Amino acid sequence: MKRSPVPDDAALAQFVEDMGLYMEGVGFSRAGGRVLGWLQVCDPPEQSAQQIVEGLHASTGSVSTNLGVLVRAGFVEKVTRAGDRKTYYRIGPDAWDVVMTSEISTVRSLDALTRAGLDAIGDPTSPGPAGWSRPAASSSSSHERSPRSWSATTARRAPPMSDVAIRTHGLSKDFGDFTAVDAIDLEVATGEIFGFLGPNGAGKSTTIRVLLDQLRPTAGTATILGRDVRADSSRSAGASGTSPATSRSTPR
Repeated sequence: MKRSPVPDDAALAQFVEDMGLYMEGVGFSRAGGRVLGWLQVCDPPEQSAQQIVEGLHASTGSVSTNLGVLVRAGFVEKVTRAGDRKTYYRIGPDAWDVVMTSEISTVRSLDALTRAGLDAIGDPTSPGPAGWSRPAASSSSSHERSPRSWSATTARRAPPMSDVAIRTHGLSKDFGDFTAVDAIDLEVATGEIFGFLGPNGAGKSTTIRVLLDQLRPTAGTATILGRDVRADSSRSAGASGTSPATSRSTPR
């Protein structure tokens, strides 16, 4: 017996929603994640765009746009049938290789960043670079550092206000084999009003999330008011005001 286009099973409906949240967390839209989740539990497994619209109670435009993104990313593939002019969609054979490649890439980036931090710290007994005061160790443990000392040192090293509010160089973000942001070189002057225009899946939200350090870039650099968004994440984020569609925290 085939399931109804609308999943009456609460567990199935929740799975579709959870997939939407997960895919949003790795840089795709929540609507695209729901489409991907639906294609994993629907019956039959090959669905037309209209069937997906009906199953998710979503708009035709949203489903069409997100299917295009998922096909280009390798999550979904198109299927045609002899004598049928419709196009059908199903989960691609390499869909989860794409997911795992993205996750592995994230872990490797974190590992490289951690190693760079350890190299930067070096020998805790040696003096730091010229003009930099190493935070004093607390009396309880040589491995603990004084938050007050650290904060004071950081404040003394704060860069002056920059004439350039946002600057990126070669900024890129990949999800597996899919390039969401491709080597952006950008300068936005302080006081300038600047907007991103483009269709869904063009990389607008992904770029903003990289600038907010909610996603780690695959390559390139970005600064806000002269502060590197990765090396000085808390202060660059503190200089930014955002109004996202959701307030959910996501992994980088």
